[in-house]
Amino acid sequence: MTAEGTGTAVDAVGGCRPAAGYSHGNRANICVVSVDGKLVEYRTAQAFGAMRAAAASSGVRISIVSGFRTMDQQRYLYNLYLAGRGNLAARPGYSNHQSGLALDLNTSSAGVYNWMSRNASRYGFRRTVPSEPWHWERPAGSQGSFSGGTSSGRCYSSTLGREVAEKTCVESRLDSAWYQCDNGSWYSGRGSRGACSSQHPLSGGGGTTPDPGTGHCYSGTLGRDMRVGACLQSRFDRDWYQCASIGWVMNNSIASSRRGYAGACSSYTPL
Repeated sequence: MTAEGTGTAVDAVGGCRPAAGYSHGNRANICVVSVDGKLVEYRTAQAFGAMRAAAASSGVRISIVSGFRTMDQQRYLYNLYLAGRGNLAARPGYSNHQSGLALDLNTSSAGVYNWMSRNASRYGFRRTVPSEPWHWERPAGSQGSFSGGTSSGRCYSSTLGREVAEKTCVESRLDSAWYQCDNGSWYSGRGSRGACSSQHPLSGGGGTTPDPGTGHCYSGTLGRDMRVGACLQSRFDRDWYQCASIGWVMNNSIASSRRGYAGACSSYTPL
C-alpha cells in the first residue's frame, strides 16, 4: 500500500523510522512514516491509507493536517493554549498525537466530515474530542471496527484509553470538562443525557464508581483498570485510595496499615 501522493510505503515496518513517542506521560518507542508530509505512526498510516482510498472512490479527498508530534512540538502547542493563543492542547506527554494514535484531518473540506462520520469506524478511527471535529484517533490494537461499535451505544474515551459503556461520564484530561457517552457519541456535561452509569474524574485514583459488572476502578495515575481491593497513591493529590465496590475511597492510613474501606489491599502501589 502506498499513501496517495507521497510515494511512501506504509504496509511494512521496514518503511518506517523510530521516534520517541509518549503515552500517559511515559516514553514509548514507536515507528513513523511520512504521509502528506506529516509523520504518522506506521500502523495508523496503514489504516489511514486504506480509509483515504475508500473515501477517494466516493469522490472525497481526506488529508492529514497534523499527525505525530515530538515532545517539543507538543510543549509549544500547549504553551500557546495556556497563553490563550492556540487551540486546546493536552499536556506534553499526554497527547495521543505523541503516541501516534491521533490525526487531525481536513474535516472542513467538502464532504470529509460527513464521510468520516459514516465510515471511519470501519478503519478503527473514532472522534474522541467532542469540541474538535477534526481530531480522530485509532486506539492501540484496533484492526477496524470496535466490538459493538457505535451500534452498541459505547464510546471511545481518549482520557481512559478504552471504550466505555453507554451513559458513562468522564472528566476529560484535555479540557477538564465533563462529558457523557450516549448512543455512541459524547455530550457535554455530567449527567446531561441521564444518570451516569459510571463516573471517571481526573482527581484521585480514578472513577468514583467502577464500571458495572467489571469489579474494576479506572486509575488515572496508572492509566489502567485496577481490581476492587487495590490500593494506590494518587499522582494528582498524593493521597491514598482503595478501589471498592462504590469506587475509589480515600484513606491515608493505607500507607501504613495497607487496609482500606474494602479491607486488606489486594495490591499496594506507592508513587
